[in-house]
Amino acid sequence: SRAGRLNARQKFRALSSKRPAMAEGLQRSVIDLKTGHPDPALFPERLLVEATARLFSACSNDNRVEGALSYGRVSGRTRLLELLASLHNSEVEPIARSDVQPVQASEFFALPGASFALSACVSNLPAGVVLMESPSYYHAESIFKAEGHQPVAVETDELGMTAHGLETAVREHGQSRIRGVYIIPSYHNPTGRTMPMERRRELINICRKQNIMLLADEVYQFLYWGDVPPPPMSALDSDPPHCVASIGSFSKLTGPGLRFGFCLTKSQELRSRLQGKGFFISGGGLCPYVGSLMEMALEADLLRPHLDKIRACYGHKCERLLKVLRSDLRVGELVNTTGGFFVWIGLPPSTDILELDAALEREGVRVRLYEEANGRKGARLCFALASAEDVEEGGRRCARILNATQNSHNG
Repeated sequence: SRAGRLNARQKFRALSSKRPAMAEGLQRSVIDLKTGHPDPALFPERLLVEATARLFSACSNDNRVEGALSYGRVSGRTRLLELLASLHNSEVEPIARSDVQPVQASEFFALPGASFALSACVSNLPAGVVLMESPSYYHAESIFKAEGHQPVAVETDELGMTAHGLETAVREHGQSRIRGVYIIPSYHNPTGRTMPMERRRELINICRKQNIMLLADEVYQFLYWGDVPPPPMSALDSDPPHCVASIGSFSKLTGPGLRFGFCLTKSQELRSRLQGKGFFISGGGLCPYVGSLMEMALEADLLRPHLDKIRACYGHKCERLLKVLRSDLRVGELVNTTGGFFVWIGLPPSTDILELDAALEREGVRVRLYEEANGRKGARLCFALASAEDVEEGGRRCARILNATQNSHNG
């Protein structure tokens, strides 16, 4: 329906174009809680140096044709995929292991980043519809459009996409026109929430029954500091026909410049489509060198202490932001999170988004503001990039402006 489509008016507007100049005489720096990037201070330089040394030492003592600087296997180096499977399985809580199947090395495709993986999964398909949560990651919409598909918003509640909303959208648009269902199940961008196991299974069952591909964007799966999130969606895809593609990335863990990600799927149909794409046929694997570095890091258990470090740092920043918002914020609905990059504040329907954006700018803090087709509004605050002190101060400024803006409307 027209109301469900994500277009220029209906999508969750990220107001990033022309911004008013800072007020004359304002001396304090602008705090960026808008940009959703990792903290460069946490890039693992020592890990990469040691992994590189190990890689070239291994290459010099190994006569295998397959190596870091050759074309490589289409899906990635065998040992790399085994280590990725081991990493994923080790992250599943013991209580959940009896309820899910361990992922296998044969289910992985090493790819140059999550965005590439997402694009590859929906490319070379007849133009159709991709169903999305509301709100969702706004660049995913652009990816689907670039591949010729129409993004469509589906009913979403505080746990994510609803089973009722998905079933309704499938009936409305027709199963044959739907090219995929896109969700962010763990530490959602922008809301920070994590979808519970029961809801995940409901969505998988609907997609399996309808023979629709479920694209699970899981780039924040390893970035937690509270309870371990549910397993990757692909691990729950236990019965044929398999329909889930879990898409992951090391960009948030080791740095986006490495461009290393993967697709995890039991679907033979999707694996065959990926293997048949021209960029594989022409040159084999897409990231043999970086994949080899990650293999060395995983083999030597260099990633585990790094994960502990970044979880502690991001968790500290997140708690400082949540603490000041719990204390100071008197309007909106604050969503707690224990992972990912973002804290979400649901805003009152009466909020003037343009006015709020300008007021935040004058106060010296930037956040990403959203406005949905149904009138719901919100603010996403990223705690990852800025220092802990700036995150706290930025939260304080944001709360002050949100309170003042709402008071002016009430007055």
